[in-house]
Amino acid sequence: MQCWLIVSYSSQNKKEADMSKSRSNMAGKNFIVTGAEGFLGNSVVTSLETLGATVFQIDLATFEKESKKEENFYTCDISDEEQISKTFTKIKKNAKTIHGLVNLAAINPTLNSLGNKTKLSDFDFDEHMKSIRLSYKGTMNLVAAAESLLVEYSSIVLVGSDLSLISPDQRIYCNCDGIVLEHEKKCTLKPPSYSFEKFGMIGLTKYLCTYFGSSKVRVNCVCPGPVDAEFPIDFRNRLLQRTPMGRLATKEDLNASIEFLLSDMSRFITGISLPIDGGRSAW
Repeated sequence: MQCWLIVSYSSQNKKEADMSKSRSNMAGKNFIVTGAEGFLGNSVVTSLETLGATVFQIDLATFEKESKKEENFYTCDISDEEQISKTFTKIKKNAKTIHGLVNLAAINPTLNSLGNKTKLSDFDFDEHMKSIRLSYKGTMNLVAAAESLLVEYSSIVLVGSDLSLISPDQRIYCNCDGIVLEHEKKCTLKPPSYSFEKFGMIGLTKYLCTYFGSSKVRVNCVCPGPVDAEFPIDFRNRLLQRTPMGRLATKEDLNASIEFLLSDMSRFITGISLPIDGGRSAW
């Protein structure tokens, strides 16, 4: 009796290990990544390819590396219906099934591009509509075009931000050290359009999760905090002070979370917004 229990337990462990290995295996799967030439997109693509996946890469920019296979790379504005239609016509010639989709296409203003805007009236709201258009229309064009290629347990990963969950702490962008006369010269605000887009991404995730529910296609949103880059030291320190874990996100942190949501290990997870922020949104 005891011997049978030992054999059964060992057999069960092996079965669970094999299942875990199978669920995390990306080899032979087809994924689409938009914003593929960007700071984060390029890293996501590399991580998926390292796992043996085929990645169809879409970006507004032209792909310049000669080593890339032409059939897997597409220059496309995903907010343009005609361009997205032509791109998917080409993709369908190379793949009959898409196992996952990661939308990293976005217009995220850099710290240097923010300028000095300390009042709402300083912003050009018409200019913000370009980013909002890409965020909403681009996402919906992309998902609608991919719908016929998705199969049971395919995974759509949208990309929000820690600012999908919390308001921007405008003190992070303030460099005047409390000197009122210096405020308008040295400080700025995070654009209000960014909050509009990123909070909206969570609502869109929930909408699409229920839309695709009966077909068992999963839709989730990752919400990364600032990913470590060459930030000015004072700005970086202010970010660190507002992050419980005392460090910034890395590209590897984001890659691992996306890989989990794309894999079968998360096959019963849909409609969530996953913070990858070291606890920043908990404060």
